[in-house]
Amino acid sequence: VTFDDTAHTILLQTTRANKIFVDELNGTITISSAEEVNVNTKNVNINASENMNVNVGKNFTMQVGEQSSVSIEKDSSVSVNGNAMQNVGKDNHTYIAGDHISHIDKDTILNVGGSIKGNIMENATFETKGITTIGAQDRLYIKSNTKVDITKE
Repeated sequence: VTFDDTAHTILLQTTRANKIFVDELNGTITISSAEEVNVNTKNVNINASENMNVNVGKNFTMQVGEQSSVSIEKDSSVSVNGNAMQNVGKDNHTYIAGDHISHIDKDTILNVGGSIKGNIMENATFETKGITTIGAQDRLYIKSNTKVDITKE
């Protein structure tokens, strides 16, 4: 244990490089471990009045036994340089108050075990630069309340 009254610091250090450093002048506490830091308790609360940064050198795993919630007051961004996968055990509901824009550089494959129903309140335009195939193994219906135009430009 090292007390430095001039620098207003306290250093608690073991022979295996485990450290607790208290810097009173700068208002910081640093905990360093040669291997692991474990916190075991019933509840953990972390409050930062400004910023919180988490940096992980390799893998990050989070497991929640019951419910999880994230609330963000302004913008949010997620960037994945490799593959991303999302698995939902039950229903998935998404509500977007503004526009939804997706940009896909390659193919999109959509496999649906049941039906697809779309309700579009205004116009819908589907265009391809190649061949477009619309097919059905049973009946194919194209319907309109006024008329159906099939044209060649």
